[in-house]
Amino acid sequence: MRNVIRTTLGLAVGGLLLAGAGQVQAAGQIKEWKKLNAAQREIWHGYKILADDKFKAAAKYFKNAGKADPDSAVAFEALGDAYSAAGETEDAARAWKEADDLTHGFSTKTRSARLGKDGSPTVPNIQARTEASYQTAHAYASEVKGEYADAAAEFKAALKADPRYWDAKMGLDELNSSGLLKGEAGDEGQAPAGKRNARNDDDMN
Repeated sequence: MRNVIRTTLGLAVGGLLLAGAGQVQAAGQIKEWKKLNAAQREIWHGYKILADDKFKAAAKYFKNAGKADPDSAVAFEALGDAYSAAGETEDAARAWKEADDLTHGFSTKTRSARLGKDGSPTVPNIQARTEASYQTAHAYASEVKGEYADAAAEFKAALKADPRYWDAKMGLDELNSSGLLKGEAGDEGQAPAGKRNARNDDDMN
């Protein structure tokens, strides 16, 4: 009888430990998503003022994004592009190298599509990346809420705006491989896809 009680207690304690570990893991993932959301918001602000040719001011936002998320290839691409537009070629080269290391050279291959002949980001590129960063930020916000179908739709909207937006591609790949879309990790509060795709710039202020 004692052995049965001991075994039952052991299983109960083991279950609690596993549940606790799961909660810690989930909390860590939410913290990570919030950090990624913060990085994309910085990128969005950077592109908004880059449109006004405020290259050095934009660079500060892109730097902040790189600090918030050191794995954000877009943060370093944008930082390099802003430095290039400001004529700071050495700083631009360093930032682009960071982006290349994160994208395995993809950043260099797409640079001509981002920059004009004068070395500055083109207006269509700025517009596309402003929209892509907006959608990517909201995708991570949706993940925090457990709205994984919304997150997938928003990553796809980001890639529709700019198919070269590396951070959205990585975010969507990770979401697809996580099992969260299939409900394999307790996707409580999941909302229908596309529910929050209506744009409102005030949300990003």
